[in-house]
Amino acid sequence: MIFKKNDKHSFRSQTTLNEGQKTKDITMKKRTFIIGMMMALLTSPQLQAQSCCCTDCICPAGPQGPAGPQGVQGPAGTAGATGIQGLVGPAGAAGSQGPVGPQGPCCPLSGTFANVFSMLDQSAIPAGGIPLLEGVNAVTLGIDVSNAGTTGAIVINKAGIYEITWNATGELNPPYPAPVPCWSMVLNLDGVPVPGSGSAAFLSSPDDVVSNIGQTVIISIAAGQTLTLSNTTVDAINLQANPLGTVTPVASVSMNIALLTAM
Repeated sequence: MIFKKNDKHSFRSQTTLNEGQKTKDITMKKRTFIIGMMMALLTSPQLQAQSCCCTDCICPAGPQGPAGPQGVQGPAGTAGATGIQGLVGPAGAAGSQGPVGPQGPCCPLSGTFANVFSMLDQSAIPAGGIPLLEGVNAVTLGIDVSNAGTTGAIVINKAGIYEITWNATGELNPPYPAPVPCWSMVLNLDGVPVPGSGSAAFLSSPDDVVSNIGQTVIISIAAGQTLTLSNTTVDAINLQANPLGTVTPVASVSMNIALLTAM
């Protein structure tokens, strides 16, 4: 084929155009390939997540299944060690006072006592003289009355607080002076008159038969001390067990002794 000059120029232009078109087509194909690869890379994790066809992918958790039946209760565990004792709590409020209880029995005697007396007429007991007490109704070991009937002395062997009561029935030994004086007696402890233990009486006339005197005291007595009664009148006295008008004898003199508190 023969080309003319103008034809050569046209051929070259056409060739250049073809080559440019080819280059453009190649560039578009590369761009399309690259875009396709990028899209594939971007969509690949979503496809893997949806299909879970891979072996190393992380699939989403499925829905929670229904609760299974309750298992059999296991055996009880061993008891734990006892804990330490807690602190003492505050004291509670005082309760209301209870009702008064019933009255108890009367306090018994301490167990030391004596009752001595005389059923005899004792005449002309001089001033300072001691009447005798030969009769005994009751006595305990704490009181010695073995000489009361011969000397009128009573020995206390147990120390304590004692209640002592004495009585006498009598008169002045006639003849009576004028005016008629009283007659009196007192309780002695080791020969010394006990304060507050004396008593006196008088006959309103010589024709009166007898009168009665007596006293009660509470005193402290040491072991071994002696009790006596004595005439404290300036004249002699007569103690009478059978005064005029009595059907049965009376005690001419008596003494009751009771221990209240031992020491």
